[in-house]
Amino acid sequence: MFAANPATNAIIGGNLVSIWFYRNHNRLARALYTLNPCWDDERLFRVARDINIAYYQHILYYDLVPVLLGHKYPLIAGVTSAVHGGNHVDDYDDRLDPTVSIEFVAATRWFHTLQEGSIQ
Repeated sequence: MFAANPATNAIIGGNLVSIWFYRNHNRLARALYTLNPCWDDERLFRVARDINIAYYQHILYYDLVPVLLGHKYPLIAGVTSAVHGGNHVDDYDDRLDPTVSIEFVAATRWFHTLQEGSIQ
């Protein structure tokens, strides 16, 4: 009999979230194809990916960050707004490069360690 490894449980949550986003991407691509049957696979993929990334960013910036840092700091940094319930900021600038830095990826690599306990 194998002994249960507590670290295994931390990976399950991240894997589930990945699967949800993969499935959501496919759902979005099917819906976009229904609306735009003339689009090729590449365009369907890219638009579905962009929408899926927007879902992810909404969850990250409006749900996770305030829990980790408190609601005050995202307001100060301009990530969230006190207007309309403290959610959306409309300051899009197409001149800015939206590339994620490697520092962010390296820092978020350990988010799975925030999961407490074990999954039964």
